[in-house]
Amino acid sequence: MPKKNVKVDLDELANLSGESTVKSFKYTVPLLKFNGNTGKFGLLTPDSEGNYVPKELGDKAHGVILKIRRVYSAYEKGGGDPIRMYTNEHNSRNDDLVLFEARGSTKSRLIDHGTGSALREKYSNLRLKQNLYFLFDGDVVKLRVGGKSLASLFEYYRDFGTGEHIFQYETQITCHQETNEGGLSYYVMDFAKSKKTDIESISEKIKEVAMNIESADQSYGQQRKEPEEKPATESVIQTEEGSEKEKNGEKEIDIKDIPF
Repeated sequence: MPKKNVKVDLDELANLSGESTVKSFKYTVPLLKFNGNTGKFGLLTPDSEGNYVPKELGDKAHGVILKIRRVYSAYEKGGGDPIRMYTNEHNSRNDDLVLFEARGSTKSRLIDHGTGSALREKYSNLRLKQNLYFLFDGDVVKLRVGGKSLASLFEYYRDFGTGEHIFQYETQITCHQETNEGGLSYYVMDFAKSKKTDIESISEKIKEVAMNIESADQSYGQQRKEPEEKPATESVIQTEEGSEKEKNGEKEIDIKDIPF
């Protein structure tokens, strides 16, 4: 007897079989890094073994913002080992987050959870950064923006009037130099509207990125329900930002000024 054509939902079967609790989906893209000490950009691209291969770029970057995400982090360097704290990437301050801590060269450990607002109230040194999923030279990359560069990004958001959207235009990123009260000079990113995009091709990229992020969030949320599992941690690349912040002297924007 011939078999009937039955539509199989593989995602449903993965959940029913328990596979989704032991296999995680991670959305990994190259990292577009800005060096506040030199005012230069660099690209870190993961190889087949998960190692990041660096490539030096110039003092400008040009592309399209496809998706805006958030993360809280903090860096303290006292008399002992430096302490890094960070949350998982998320969309809103009202999302339920997990807070990790790493001391010195030790592995990250889960220390708390709660909404962004609650964690920020409890750990006042946490600062907001935005992760921009950015179409750069035809590829999706991720650029983290914090400190005074974040204030510059918010100014850029205000350039878009009613009915305009950020993804309808290419974004030109340059930088300028500033000096803090202690005499330390550093560079801050500037964002400017460029030419209009091909909205049809951009819409497909936005959907692709959103779908991958949603899958990663669902996988991460499922693993958090399993207490015996080792908590997910951010990559080493992402935890380096604390020392960079200390070097370039960026002043953190007040959390009350964040419109998201």
